Amino acid sequence: MSWAAAFLMLSMLSSAQTCPPGDYNMLDWFTLDTATTQHLTGNANPSYTVLPSNGIFWHLKGNFSGQGYPWDVYDYDANNIYGWITENVWTDPTTFKAQDTKTNKPITPICVPQGAVGQKLSSITIPSANTGYHFYKAGCVKDSQQHYLGNTVNEIWNYGNLNIGGTIGTHPDLEFSYRYTCDSAYSNCTYKEVYDLMQNYGVVRWTYYVLQTDGTYKQQSQSIFNNVVSGGAAPPYFPCGLPSD
Repeated sequence: MSWAAAFLMLSMLSSAQTCPPGDYNMLDWFTLDTATTQHLTGNANPSYTVLPSNGIFWHLKGNFSGQGYPWDVYDYDANNIYGWITENVWTDPTTFKAQDTKTNKPITPICVPQGAVGQKLSSITIPSANTGYHFYKAGCVKDSQQHYLGNTVNEIWNYGNLNIGGTIGTHPDLEFSYRYTCDSAYSNCTYKEVYDLMQNYGVVRWTYYVLQTDGTYKQQSQSIFNNVVSGGAAPPYFPCGLPSD
């Protein structure tokens, strides 16, 4: 990667948001800095990043026939990053799930104070009434039934150094913990997803858990993205057009 390309990439991130000294810029932790020329591979699908621009960024989970899908779409503003859209049927880009507004699921402040290893750095609770979303069926058809994630807790933790293996190896790691279908006290959440984030690399691991009757979480699946390989992201393919609020 040339110095000019690196400077352009950093300028894009800086223009998206600048954080004060002593804070982590979570846009940088969620995205691969070299996304225009590289992507991540591991034990699952490849992972491509489309860098923050005009209030959104994309995680592409494939590159079918040179087209960028399936995808996760994130919105951001001056304050927060929001989970907005994810695929429904893996191979059909006219199907997806979208929050009813692009800002009703804040997952983290953009600027998060640094802290010691093992420390929780931020926490956002979202009442069930604010977690509404809809399915879009084949052909971009919006289903009439509204769904809810239930009471939700989104947290950022300082994991410390993580050896993810592959060509990435060991680096400081922040964990985005996403728990949903929680009780009224935002505890005993039925589902938990953990995203391991490394600065400059983005999401290097995703782990999905389900709460057991004994109060512990049992891992259901895990995807690891620990190799940096050549090839930048294809343009995101979203034939339905991004939904409006």
